[in-house]
Amino acid sequence: MKGKIPLTAEIALESAEHQWRLLINGLINELKTSGVVSISPERKVRVNLEIENIIPPEHSSTIVFNKVTTSLNKEISSGMERIISLISDKIEKRKWIFMGKIIGDNNVPIIIIYYEVLDVFVYSQKLKEENSEKFLPDFTQN
Repeated sequence: MKGKIPLTAEIALESAEHQWRLLINGLINELKTSGVVSISPERKVRVNLEIENIIPPEHSSTIVFNKVTTSLNKEISSGMERIISLISDKIEKRKWIFMGKIIGDNNVPIIIIYYEVLDVFVYSQKLKEENSEKFLPDFTQN
C-alpha cells in the first residue's frame, strides 16, 4: 500500500546491532533493512530502508543545552534544569545515528536516531527545501 508517512515519528527498525556493526566496520557498503511506522493504532506502514552510514555511541558526541523556565521560583527551575541536563547527557551517551534513504518511487533521505536508554527509534525525512547532500553527507570521501 502506498501512502505518506509523517515527516518525523517513531519507527521500529527491523535490524540489530550485529548487522549495524557490519556497516560500521566496512564489511558491507549499505544495510538494506525495513522499519515499521505506526500511523495510528490501527494502521502501520512498513518502509524499505537503505542505511548508508551509522554513527555508533562511541563515535558520537552531542552537547545539549537546557534552559528551564517554570511558574515556580528560580531555585526550583534551576534544580529542574540540572536534573534535565543529567538525564539528557545519559540519553545522548547511548545514541546511535543512522543515515540513509527510504526506498520507493522517490527515494527520500532519512535520518534515524536510536536512543538505546529509552529503546526508541525516531526518524525525520528531508524537507523539500533542504539540500540532499547536506542532509545525507557522504562520509566515505576523504
